[in-house]
This record gives sequence, structure tokens and C-alpha cells, in this order.
Amino acid sequence: MMLKLIAAQLDEALRLWKYLIKRKRCPSPFPHVTTHPWDVELCDALDTLADLEQQTANMDIPQYERFLITRYRDDEAKCQCRQCAPAAEVIWELWDYAAICHKLRPPALFERVFAELRRLATT
Repeated sequence: MMLKLIAAQLDEALRLWKYLIKRKRCPSPFPHVTTHPWDVELCDALDTLADLEQQTANMDIPQYERFLITRYRDDEAKCQCRQCAPAAEVIWELWDYAAICHKLRPPALFERVFAELRRLATT
């Protein structure tokens, strides 16, 4: 059953990715910021997929292997690129855009996707 859930969630993530690729052909007022609802939906779909994979890995299913990376960012590697370690101003700007552009998203979805960004921006 878990493998079917993983397959369905992967299909959802790929569907959203396809829509985003098509949409990126159109200019955006904020090209470096997630302003479209599909961006947030994709983040949520990937988080859900990672959670499903972790749950399945914990079940010790024989011959099951994860196909996603364990985490999106390896905190132990201490990468200093601008994606992994953005400047404080960039973090605040991303949080500001998220709060403006996605404030009407369902509260649970907003919290799941943006909680870490809010924490980084407000500390």
C-alpha cells in the first residue's frame, strides 16, 4: 500500500513540475521567488513524498530502496552557496514575498511550507 501511495505522490509532484516548467516560459514579476500557488503545491508534494519514503524505509520492507535524497539540504556539509546559505536580507525578502503572495493559502499548507523560512527571517 505504501508503494502505491509513493507512486501516486510522485505522479502529483511530476504533474506540478510539468505545469511549472510550462509557466516559467511566461515572465514573472519576481523571477527568483515562489509567487505562484503551484510552487507551494510542489514544495508540499515533495515534502509529503519524502515523508512517505521515510515511513516506508522505517517499515523494513525487504529490498525497498529510497529513490529520493534523504534531505533537501545536508546541514552537516555546511555548504555556503547562496541557495544553501542565503544572506539575511534575502531570507527576509523571501519571507516577505511568501507572506504577501501566499497569505490566502490554507493555513496548514502555509505553515508546512514556510515555517522554517519564517523562523530564519524572524530570528
